Amino acid sequence: MSSPASRRQLGLSDPSSRSRQPSPEPFSSGPWLGCPHRACMASICQYQRQAVPQQIRYSIPMRNSMLIALAAVFTISATVSQAQRPASPRGEAAVQVGGEYQERRYVGGSWIVVDYGRPILRGRTGIFGTGDTYGKAANAGAPVWRAGANKSTRLMTELDLRFGDQVLPAGEYSAFVDLKEGDWTLILSTHAAKDGFREPGEGLWGAYNYTPDKDVVRVKMELEELPVSHEQFTISFTDMTDSGGNLSMRWDKTEATATFSF
Repeated sequence: MSSPASRRQLGLSDPSSRSRQPSPEPFSSGPWLGCPHRACMASICQYQRQAVPQQIRYSIPMRNSMLIALAAVFTISATVSQAQRPASPRGEAAVQVGGEYQERRYVGGSWIVVDYGRPILRGRTGIFGTGDTYGKAANAGAPVWRAGANKSTRLMTELDLRFGDQVLPAGEYSAFVDLKEGDWTLILSTHAAKDGFREPGEGLWGAYNYTPDKDVVRVKMELEELPVSHEQFTISFTDMTDSGGNLSMRWDKTEATATFSF
């Protein structure tokens, strides 16, 4: 057997040194599948270019770009949506009466629905004021309060309602409140409602230019001072029975209720 020195003189490599050299380990997964170069880059590795189809090589950066673009779109959409949120969002109070449950389904019945704007206190207290200023801030220059914000509050009923000895026929009406300290009056009127302040044609925006000649019902409301402040104006139906219930309004520390029957 020749010595290592004699093998070097003959230009032969040492078998033992060859065995000590680590052999490349091909990658077992990913886009470098089968590539023996441990520090391989997809853009420079000729082995990888030959072994991996082009559509696979470019799928990862393209997918990352698409994800970044989608994230940007969602971020912009969320920002725009937040910027477009109205200061007084629209709300709805609804109740269905006169029907019955059949196999866990409510069948028949008639709807009473109130569509209204919901102003928010945002740090204000005593929103209705006192003394000579009572109701002026809520009215905002109108002769009565629109019972909400922006577009006139609208009440739709599919059945006749009775407020005391006054009857409100089935139909759609604008709702207002005549605000006096300790004395609120609910007004249901045939005044039409505009969707915008500058919209042409008949109808009111809020309670501006309100006149009492179209009133159908005027009824006193029962007032109660609440122990907690309600941040957002809320209209709801309370204590509903088969014969009637209450239309209630709450804001700040005041609750006003009008009782009706059918």
